[in-house]
Amino acid sequence: MHLTPCLVLSVLGLASLTQRSCAQDARKPIPYKVQKPPLDTPWTYKVGTDPWPEHPRPQLVRDAWQSLNGIWTYQPAEEKKGVKFLPGRPLEREVLIPSCIESGLSGLQELNVTRMWFATTFEVPAHWERQMVLLHFEAVDYEAKVFVNGERVGSHVGGYSRFSLDVTRHLRPEGANDLLVYVHDPTDVKPHVIPVGKQSKNPRHIWYRPCSGIWQQVWVESVPVNHITQLDIEANMDGKLVVFAHNSQAQISPHVEVSVYDADGKLVVKGSGQSNSPFGVQVKSPHLWSPSHPVLYRLSLTMGSDQVSSYTGFRSISTGVVNGIPRPLLNGEFIFQFGTLDQGYWPDGLYTPPSRDALIYDLRVLKSLGLICCASIAPPKVHVLQIKIEPDLFYHACDELGLMVVQDMPSLPPDDAGTGHPNAAQQEEYQRQIETIVQQHKNSPSIFTWVIYNEGWGQLRSPPWPEEKLVDIIRGLDPTRLINAVSGWFDHGFGDFADNHHYTGPQCGVPPYDTRRVSLQGEFGGIGHNVSIEHLWNVKQAIDGIDETYEIVKDLKAYNQRSGDLLHELRQQIEQHACSGGVWTQTTDVEGEVNGLLTYDRRILRPNIGQWRKDITALKRKIKCDEAKPACSRCTSTGRQCAGYEMEHQRSPQERSLAWYRPHQLIAHDQKEGRAFHYFARVVGPALSGPQDAYFWTHLVMQFGHFAPAVRHAVLAISSLHEDFQNGKRITSELPGNPFALKHYNASLRHIQAAQDESLVLLTCVLYLCVAFLLGDIDSVIRHCRYGIAIIAESGCSGWARDHLLPIFRRLHASPFAARAFRQGAALPLDFDMTSDLANTHPFVTVLEAEASLCDLKNRTHELAPIGPSSRQARLNPDPALRAHCKVLLDRWFDRVTPLLESPASSPAERCLLCHLRASHEMLRILVDIGGEGSEMSFDRHTESFRTIMELAEEAAALKVAPLVSRQPQRACFTFEPGLLPILAFTSSRCRDLPIRLKALTLMGNIVAAKEGLFDVGTMYRVGRRVTEMEHGMSLEDCVRAVEQRDVPYPPEAMRIFAADFDRNLRVLKGPDGQMTYRRSINMLVRTPEGPRVVASEYLTDDMPIHCPGIPSMRSALFNSSIEAA
Repeated sequence: MHLTPCLVLSVLGLASLTQRSCAQDARKPIPYKVQKPPLDTPWTYKVGTDPWPEHPRPQLVRDAWQSLNGIWTYQPAEEKKGVKFLPGRPLEREVLIPSCIESGLSGLQELNVTRMWFATTFEVPAHWERQMVLLHFEAVDYEAKVFVNGERVGSHVGGYSRFSLDVTRHLRPEGANDLLVYVHDPTDVKPHVIPVGKQSKNPRHIWYRPCSGIWQQVWVESVPVNHITQLDIEANMDGKLVVFAHNSQAQISPHVEVSVYDADGKLVVKGSGQSNSPFGVQVKSPHLWSPSHPVLYRLSLTMGSDQVSSYTGFRSISTGVVNGIPRPLLNGEFIFQFGTLDQGYWPDGLYTPPSRDALIYDLRVLKSLGLICCASIAPPKVHVLQIKIEPDLFYHACDELGLMVVQDMPSLPPDDAGTGHPNAAQQEEYQRQIETIVQQHKNSPSIFTWVIYNEGWGQLRSPPWPEEKLVDIIRGLDPTRLINAVSGWFDHGFGDFADNHHYTGPQCGVPPYDTRRVSLQGEFGGIGHNVSIEHLWNVKQAIDGIDETYEIVKDLKAYNQRSGDLLHELRQQIEQHACSGGVWTQTTDVEGEVNGLLTYDRRILRPNIGQWRKDITALKRKIKCDEAKPACSRCTSTGRQCAGYEMEHQRSPQERSLAWYRPHQLIAHDQKEGRAFHYFARVVGPALSGPQDAYFWTHLVMQFGHFAPAVRHAVLAISSLHEDFQNGKRITSELPGNPFALKHYNASLRHIQAAQDESLVLLTCVLYLCVAFLLGDIDSVIRHCRYGIAIIAESGCSGWARDHLLPIFRRLHASPFAARAFRQGAALPLDFDMTSDLANTHPFVTVLEAEASLCDLKNRTHELAPIGPSSRQARLNPDPALRAHCKVLLDRWFDRVTPLLESPASSPAERCLLCHLRASHEMLRILVDIGGEGSEMSFDRHTESFRTIMELAEEAAALKVAPLVSRQPQRACFTFEPGLLPILAFTSSRCRDLPIRLKALTLMGNIVAAKEGLFDVGTMYRVGRRVTEMEHGMSLEDCVRAVEQRDVPYPPEAMRIFAADFDRNLRVLKGPDGQMTYRRSINMLVRTPEGPRVVASEYLTDDMPIHCPGIPSMRSALFNSSIEAA
């Protein structure tokens, strides 16, 4: 809501001023404009003048509320006058609320101002007349005095807590109400010792620019006279829900009714009790909140005429002794806490994020680093908020995303700040503010631990130790969480953790292991990597302080190498010193610190995601396996510390003779099974991923293969079928041709029928799809795909399954259906809505995020423009609005992926996958534009798009990421994930520019695997070649010569083949000489001389060489060398 600034005048009895309205004063405030900050973000100039429209308090929501965010007016206050004299004219400048006045988003960027005025006007709706009106401030740094219509209505002290004021009797009966706020922020001003966190008037290294003013939301709300002021909610893993509804009138205790709804909106239970006292209800078998399954329940509470909504998550946090070691427990199970330190700073807004989308972006980046462990459970994603309290919307997002929060209390200044240690009154005020913070945020399920002191900042150095008292106070206020009394340095044995800080390497076990408390590496890492000036906080003091970063490496390769070394050190110390967690410094760069996972502007992500996932998974492997999970044969007998699956040293191609493969000794098997299992690990697994990350096949599948019989038998069947395919044996759609594969496939089916774990069922479903791909059985592919998607739709997909299986089914949902569209002309409808946030406009964080979004677009596009024979003959006319919408989505996808394309941090594998995605994107653009047009001439207007596809294919091949290199011995012959083959096949059949067609055929013959998913290169090449020859009326060799000699015109429409399909079953024919030949029929939709279209069929021999003569001027040296090598 845009609020017009207006003059506020008043008389306090100490002075009498003439009141003047805005219209009567000639001077107008300087208009608001974002001030260019030393560094911006992708959201800086998108904030607008109506920021943060979301309800500020998701755990106490009423319908009748109104935001006061927007344009206010501002001016510095005179130090001597203070609030004795209210400003008697319009304030000097417009300012954006909420914001820090030192930030660019405020429109001010004022530094070194300690006292200030803010003003605005607001009107309340007429139907609020008989209600109380509350004025809410979510946070003002540091002291606030509030005036409404010239009358003082209240004040507040503390920069990190919210406060509310009853302004009912101060409002005018109608018209605008004047709101004036006086703020005093004595950061770094003696003799004040106040909680400031990392704010400093002299920022450098780990101290940052301060935040003053109204930095969180302001709003008004209509409530009954007797209303709920606060909810205390405790929801435990046993399903017991305890509610304490605080009533605005303490002398009475009205009746309160509570209704609990599950995630689907279904009423679970109702209960009731008295306000101002706790009462409970019981939820039977609740879905527990955890990082891998962040289930939230909605609450609706009614007290008289007051109705509010809230939410909670059922979980229990505790400590317990596991194998003689104190451990943190979530829902009774030990969790290894690994997360990042987060300062909560933004270059454009300082304490205030530009928007909720920006805030969520950081959290999603952290979520993208989530991993699995060997025991098949997702580790907690931990977010350590260092000495700053965030808006309630932040915790709500963490509750929804499953990010666990370790919450630091905002610290008093450190010893070297010059303000000294707190005196008795200042220590008492610090205690009061801590109590307020705990009371206001204890309902958030995601908060796991309260941290009182960080590295001794503001901590008294002589007994009685202040943390002893504070631990008892916090425990009394909130017994449901753990308490870290001292995070680093001056630890006197209180609280639940023995916490050590050390940079850059971890130092678990220093101080010595405490048998009573949980051991934690509270901070380590902090590896720095300098970047170009456009990604740095461009302030001289900050630039000069970059060298103070703990350790700076020269490039991203060194950054990831060094980070991997430190994570490896932590892994060793976990085993040696019983460490239960680690905190990496830090989420983002901040001003002069350049050691974030993200740069300060959020435009560069430094970690190699794949490497970090593997390194962090290795941390989990040093932790005792979950007793409730199946035993892993890799776990040692002493303590069951899982060592994971170890890949053997990679041999050279000359050493790969299978005759020398020795059986793996980790599982019980005969020699033939051992050989097949090892063949899968060495040859099959690394090749199946195609352009995707091989981790799923080389690590996850192998790990499950050691303890899950259904998985092991399916792996053996795939291994045997793949070897047959590799050796050139013909694989039919029936398994009896391979008794070994049939035996283990049936054994897998028997085991999976008794399985209770749906994630395990999903995993074997993927393996059965792999078998169906190898057999070329499209019906089985679709059946298995439908079954897996149905499981996900009915039961959800969480933990490791969400991270690894859901992306596969997302791609499968497009791939086999697209294959049927190619071959049978009809894309099947969506069975399950797995669509990502297609409306999002922010840049993709990872390549996998971009791929997920494109998969959704692919499904929409196949619905819009199927391209098989039946659809071409039917001349479909899709809705123009749908086509236009798809075009917008495709353009938006390209805009969002562009930063990834320009990122220097991408690995060759990621760049190769990006080439695949961009080529798919170009193909989808063609299909959307053409839609259901019946004329083949429509494709001619997309020649440049086809040329772009060829360039992307060449770029992918040049990266030399297997299997995208020329087919040579030992190269992948089959990939589970389709690569470029379907795109090249589409180009060769639909593009009528002969040089481009020949290039597509050349690439098909040299850079793709023999079989990619359901796509067989032999068949696709032969179809493309035959279509080319028929349309241009000459043999392929003549086509090459024609291109070399002159420009070849596009074939006329009468010559064009409208669609080509082929029989997936080979036909065995016996010739006159008795020789057996294998032939496959191709069916083409052609135009007869009389005009109608008919289907023409002919046989293609299965032994036609896959070779395009090529054109030297068209091919790069890479392809020349590839052909010569082959």
